[in-house]
Amino acid sequence: MKTKGKLIISLDFELMWGMAGHSMNYIKAYRPNIENAISALKRILEILEEFHIKVTIAHVGSMCFSDLDEFRSFQKTIDKKPDYANRNYSAYQLCMNSEEQLLSPPISDLFFCRSFLHQLANNSNVELASHTFSHYYCLEKGQTVEQFNEDLALAEKMSLKKYTSIIFPRNQVSESYLSICKQHGFTHYRSIMEDFVHKTEETKSHFSIKGALRLLDTYLPITGYKTFGQSIDHNGIKEVPGSMFLRPWSKHLKMLEPLKLWRIKRSMAHAAKQGEVFHLWWHPHNFGAHTEENLMTLRLICKHYEHLHNKYGMESIFMKEL
Repeated sequence: MKTKGKLIISLDFELMWGMAGHSMNYIKAYRPNIENAISALKRILEILEEFHIKVTIAHVGSMCFSDLDEFRSFQKTIDKKPDYANRNYSAYQLCMNSEEQLLSPPISDLFFCRSFLHQLANNSNVELASHTFSHYYCLEKGQTVEQFNEDLALAEKMSLKKYTSIIFPRNQVSESYLSICKQHGFTHYRSIMEDFVHKTEETKSHFSIKGALRLLDTYLPITGYKTFGQSIDHNGIKEVPGSMFLRPWSKHLKMLEPLKLWRIKRSMAHAAKQGEVFHLWWHPHNFGAHTEENLMTLRLICKHYEHLHNKYGMESIFMKEL
């Protein structure tokens, strides 16, 4: 019997923790996206549930605290925080300094959402996964395997249920760290599909030709369909490649939106016909601005999935189900 095609959707849910490494001016300008991330995620979930599409949501473990005071008290007990050579990458530092620099309250709502995470934990359409405890960057200089191990131990301590999937912040997968993930009970992790423009690497802060090509690949299939067959087993932990990032709607590129949608639907159809997997991912805060336009794009993607499900039997699965 022919293998059915599969759709995986995964979201990196990180609120302000994901802003570590950006300038404070950028963070202040981007703040509205963060403020609207939870409301956007609620509407994303409504659309996915309407079309019976599952979603894997990886959240930063520190988001489980109730407020800044509780987190600040807890963080004093942590022995091995990531010692990045560039201290701006430290989410701890951002959290400690945010109240003074971001100024406007409520600061805690930008970092913590315990009650909402409990709602997600009780949603049968959601697989909760780990996005590490502190939005840990595995490829940045200075941090160590011991620090990563402690970060995962803290994430495990704060998890709302047993998580078996992990998504590395900024997709900075370190092959040498996968054994640590396995020790903490993870069975699946998201990677990126590496090609001549996409490659796992440390953060780049400057323009590059590859970066421009990655943008172009959003609209034109310069790297192919971006679908894959089975997951790859790395000594007991399965690699689940991310096919495409759902780039948010932009008024500067709105004329190219039909191409972006065509690019995604074309790859989904290929996966459905060939019995392969298409894995789409993004962040809830990407929908924090131009929310209606982004949700319309998502609805069109979901309608296309419905068509492929009815015609070819395409299935929606969690990361952990691959």
